[in-house]
Amino acid sequence: MTPAATKSVPSRAEASSWMNSYIQSALDLRPEDFSPDASFDSYGLDSAELVIMAGIMEEQLNIEIEPEIMFETPSVTGVLDGLVARGVLRAA
Repeated sequence: MTPAATKSVPSRAEASSWMNSYIQSALDLRPEDFSPDASFDSYGLDSAELVIMAGIMEEQLNIEIEPEIMFETPSVTGVLDGLVARGVLRAA
């Protein structure tokens, strides 16, 4: 059995909510001051923080994330799109 067959695959919306909350909390941002389309760089998130976020996200959502995706698509929207395309998240 593949891991996906033995566990529930989280939705894009669940992951979006988690990522938005994580970044807003880590950076002490109000929701209205945060855009999921903005680059991680624009918020001052460095590579170490992105890898940490990916690791925590894996644990919280019970998924596997290739850390490279955080740099290939460096925004919340980009990462989520990439995870859906890879089958890690459900689109709906």
